[in-house]
Amino acid sequence: METSGGLTQGRLEGLLRLSSELYQSSFRRKPISQLNAETSRAHPESARVLTLTDLVAIGVSGTLGAGLFFLLGRVARNEVGPAVSVSFLFAAGVCALVGLSYAEMVSRVPSCGSAYSFSYTALGELCAFIVGWCLSLEYGIASAAIARSWAAYVRHGLSLSSTSDISDSGLSFLGALFILVLTILLASGLREGRYIVGISTVVFGVVILAVFVFGSHLVRPANWVPFMPHGWRSVVLGSSSLFFAYVGFDEVATVAEEAHSPSRNVPRAMMISLAIVSGICALASVIITGIQPYSELSESASFAGAFEYAGSTTFAKIVSIGTVIGLQNTAIVALLAQPRLFVAMSRDGLLPEIFGELSGAGSTPRAATILCGIGLAVVALLFPLHSLADMISGGTLIAYTAVCVSLIRTRLIVSGHGRDSGGLLTLLLVSFTLCALIWRVGNEGITSLLGGGFIAGVPLLLLGRVPLACEPDPPAFICPMVPWIPAIGAFFSTVLLFQLSHTGLFLLLIWILIGFFIYAVYGFKHSHTRYILPPDFVAACSFKLAWQWSDRCIC
Repeated sequence: METSGGLTQGRLEGLLRLSSELYQSSFRRKPISQLNAETSRAHPESARVLTLTDLVAIGVSGTLGAGLFFLLGRVARNEVGPAVSVSFLFAAGVCALVGLSYAEMVSRVPSCGSAYSFSYTALGELCAFIVGWCLSLEYGIASAAIARSWAAYVRHGLSLSSTSDISDSGLSFLGALFILVLTILLASGLREGRYIVGISTVVFGVVILAVFVFGSHLVRPANWVPFMPHGWRSVVLGSSSLFFAYVGFDEVATVAEEAHSPSRNVPRAMMISLAIVSGICALASVIITGIQPYSELSESASFAGAFEYAGSTTFAKIVSIGTVIGLQNTAIVALLAQPRLFVAMSRDGLLPEIFGELSGAGSTPRAATILCGIGLAVVALLFPLHSLADMISGGTLIAYTAVCVSLIRTRLIVSGHGRDSGGLLTLLLVSFTLCALIWRVGNEGITSLLGGGFIAGVPLLLLGRVPLACEPDPPAFICPMVPWIPAIGAFFSTVLLFQLSHTGLFLLLIWILIGFFIYAVYGFKHSHTRYILPPDFVAACSFKLAWQWSDRCIC
């Protein structure tokens, strides 16, 4: 009995020790200076090939694609009506708030890890891993789903079908092959791939310009009446779905290590890309809903369908060709970003070392690109875009929230409030989540609006009272009105997150749990900062108290 009791106590002690190590690791932060030094060693200036123009082309190409072509018709027809243009602008406004936070953080931390690296320097290792795992939805899984849509468009064009409805159901061998071809291209390096992206972006821009010029003559203002048939709530709900249309502007940050003067050029490229894409999405939605009544729009091919409705069959084929080019660009950039994210995570020990290997004169992550390409080809073979769109948007919104909070925490750390800011930021996120849930279940009632706003507003006012110091050596880009702009960006990202469908939120939860399991089994055990004590005083004290409490329980 004593032996059995000793074994039980030993197992309990081992479990508690493992749990305490996992808890401790979640608060471990990586210094910005250390991360930037690693980046400089991995990519010296001689290996950097991307100019500001290249970065803008990557930002526009990575953003303007599947979200606009495949979601406009569905959201306008089933959720919003002609006011879909307002939904696009609302989502763009949230992206602009997040984009300002992104711009300052990438100016401070020009790393290929993007939001993952920002979170690691400000929020801790566990949060960073989960953010990186969610970014895999925006980059890798999105590229696979877009490849299926590209394949469906190509099959539709080759079949010369007269219907404008396009289906990507069933297995997509062409989509999987498309991913593999892009993988081979990107594995050869950015010196070659950037020319293809640049030329395709120019061709795609010409097609979009033709749509605006020719489509404006086909608009019938009567199709915009009623403009908002389902009320303001539908506009907000539509924004959460259309957020997928802006997924990708932040992918510019993942190539920061391969760009000239990244602290200056990457923030500029992100904001320019977002402005271009926002204008195109809003104007395109106005024209398409003006050409064809919103209730008759094709859910899968609204652009081509609208011109066919107006009797311009030839121009509809041109639009289809432009759609194929746009989807190709979006898939290339997303597939470009995914392995570079894994490079950053592998560099920190949270993923196997093979993902961090760099090859060639341009320090290309060849091994990570090939491994990601093979895995994503399988995803492209099996899963259609419409079943994954909300889950991808949810993962992106979590990453955007983390970027905004990371900027606030970074400014607080610089101002000397790092140790006592964790509780306030936790309260802020909890209040935002409660407000989003209240607004989701409360419909448009004034009580729910005021109640949710009060819950979210109190911690925000407390945060605004914390003094922030001016930095003697500020980064190249400074976000204005901190903490207000990043806090509002985090708030609306959280609100949009909880406006997604139940299915999308459930799949997102499963994805996060899988990520947590991978971190618990592999990540925290192999972390390069495992034996460094957490710098967060609150976390360290909480860990010590928990360990003392567990000792009493064992005794």
